[in-house]
Amino acid sequence: MASRVAADAPSSLRVLDVSSNRISGTLPVSWSRNLTRVQLGTNLLSGTVPPELLGLEGLGTLNLESNDLSCDLRGVSVELSECSGG
Repeated sequence: MASRVAADAPSSLRVLDVSSNRISGTLPVSWSRNLTRVQLGTNLLSGTVPPELLGLEGLGTLNLESNDLSCDLRGVSVELSECSGG
């Protein structure tokens, strides 16, 4: 389900907020390059956070809290003004 949400999003999308929607599945590798804020907290997401999401150039806010996600930050350069998870 989560893969479809991101895959079906238009390339002009800047804000994706699907918090608290009981979305399940894994995160896709492909994301809109224009995203500045991604709110995915309080869902049923699992797996690994893809480096492609973490490396989005204009991303300033990333909320992944209250999911079952893991993340490998080795070799990833991230400059977020706000990042929450756990």
